[in-house]
Amino acid sequence: MTRRAARVHADRSRIERMAALCSHLDEEERVSVALDDGSQVTGVVLAKPSLQTFLDADGNEGLNAVVKLDDVDGSGRARSYWLDTVVDVRHCAGSGTG
Repeated sequence: MTRRAARVHADRSRIERMAALCSHLDEEERVSVALDDGSQVTGVVLAKPSLQTFLDADGNEGLNAVVKLDDVDGSGRARSYWLDTVVDVRHCAGSGTG
C-alpha cells in the first residue's frame, strides 16, 4: 500500500529540520504547536512522530511525518498534522513523562 502526502521533501536541510522537530515531540507530552498557516494548536502527543517515505500527487518520493495530538484545544478530539507544516513546538508547563 502506497502512502500519499500533499507535500514530500528530499532537501537535506528540510529533512534535518523535520527530524529535529520529531525529537521535540515526545509521546504523552502536552505541547503547543505553531503551524505555517499562522494557527496554533495545543494538545497531547499521542505517538512520537517519525519520518516516513511518501509519494506526492505527481509520484515524487520524499519524506514527511504526521504528528497526532489528542484533546486539541480542549475539544476532546485527536487531530493529525503534517510535520512539514509545523513551524515551532513549545512544551506546556507540567507536561512530559519524565
